[in-house]
Amino acid sequence: MELLKDYNKDKLEKLFDNFYQYEGKVIQVRNYNNQVIEVPDGDPDTFKKVSGFFMDKNHVYRENLTKDSPSRTIKNKYGNSINNPEAKWEISIIEGIDPNSFKYIKEKYDTVYWLDKNGIYVKKDGTLKKLEHADLDSFEYLGFLYGKDKNHIYYENEIIPIDVHNYSLDTWGFIKDHQRIFHYDFEIGLDPETFEVEHYNLIKQPIILRDRTGKYAYTRSTQSDAGIVKME
Repeated sequence: MELLKDYNKDKLEKLFDNFYQYEGKVIQVRNYNNQVIEVPDGDPDTFKKVSGFFMDKNHVYRENLTKDSPSRTIKNKYGNSINNPEAKWEISIIEGIDPNSFKYIKEKYDTVYWLDKNGIYVKKDGTLKKLEHADLDSFEYLGFLYGKDKNHIYYENEIIPIDVHNYSLDTWGFIKDHQRIFHYDFEIGLDPETFEVEHYNLIKQPIILRDRTGKYAYTRSTQSDAGIVKME
C-alpha cells in the first residue's frame, strides 16, 4: 500500500534504516524511487529487521516488487546493472509463519534456514518456503547452504542423497558419504574413498580434483553449467 505523496515529514519517527512510524503506522520511505510504502498491519513498537526479513508481533514480512512493476535493475550506458528508479516495491506478509517463535537457525552471511513452532523454512527467491519433510527437533545448519535432520541432508530446499549417519563436509563445501559426492547442488562423479581437492579457487577456475582414476578440472558458476573434465 502506498501513502499519499503529501504526508507530513515532521510527523515521521525513525525506527531504523528507511523505516518510520507515521501516525501509528509503519512506513518505508524509498527516496531513490520516490515511494512511501505502508507495512500492512505493521506494529511500530515491535517492528524489526531480522537477517533479510522483517517481523513484528503480528507477522513476518518480505520486501518484493509489485506484480505490475518493471524490472528491479536496468543497464546503464556502460552496460552495468543499476537499481531501476521506476521499480515499484511493496512490503508483503509471508503467510503461515508464527512471528512469536520465528527465528533463524544460525545467523551468518548466508543465512538460509529459519524455524517457527510449526516447522523449518528455507530462504528461496526472496521469500520463505516450508521444508515439508524436515524434522523440527533435530534440524541443524551445516554451512555452505546445507542442512540436516535425523532423516535427510538438504541443500537449500532439496534433499540430496547423502547418508545422514555417515557423511563428511570439507572446508570447500564438498559433502560425501561412501557412495556419492556433492558440491552444493551438483553431484561429483568421482570415487569418494580416494577423492581429494588438489586446488580450489572459485574465482580462478578450474578447481582441480583427484581420485584413484586421475586428475580432473571442475568448473561451475551454477548447477546448469557445472562440469568435470579429466586432465591428461
